[in-house]
Amino acid sequence: MPDRPIHTIIGGTHLGFASDKQFAATVDALHNFDIQCLAASHCTGLERGADLAKVFSSKFRFAPVGTKIHFA
Repeated sequence: MPDRPIHTIIGGTHLGFASDKQFAATVDALHNFDIQCLAASHCTGLERGADLAKVFSSKFRFAPVGTKIHFA
């Protein structure tokens, strides 16, 4: 675990071809970091992006190329 909290993860998760077991393990690992924002790009895949949106709710956003994310 890092010394400081991880607020945001941005990028492709490459989960499009992940098995359900691999996806669940990834979600568990992400929950351990208590991230506030997960911005996944096209490499995540639409189906797994939808799965992440269900799991992370308001903390998730799909972020295709060109997406601007503003932090207050």
